[in-house]
Amino acid sequence: MTRVHVPVEEYADETARRVQRLFDGIQVGRPIWRANALVYNDPELHQPRREEERRPPVTGGQKWLRVERQGNRRLEQSRAVLFSIHTFVLAKAKIRKLGYRTA
Repeated sequence: MTRVHVPVEEYADETARRVQRLFDGIQVGRPIWRANALVYNDPELHQPRREEERRPPVTGGQKWLRVERQGNRRLEQSRAVLFSIHTFVLAKAKIRKLGYRTA
């Protein structure tokens, strides 16, 4: 779990331990989900980077809210955890237009 988060500066040892504990505790028939939201300069869904590369800082201009909804389910026979993710990208200007407050 920690290897995939190498590019994430905020993913410290304490966070890694808590996330691993969460995954270890997933039970068959009791799926869990979580979501996160970050602001990006670029609406492109596919934004690959090398492990040592950091996400570019958010600067002026159009900003995009990127929300990832993650689902986790333990499979009954193999006991493996199935991880799924769906990413939504919305222009912050559109969010304000709908009447929602943005930071």
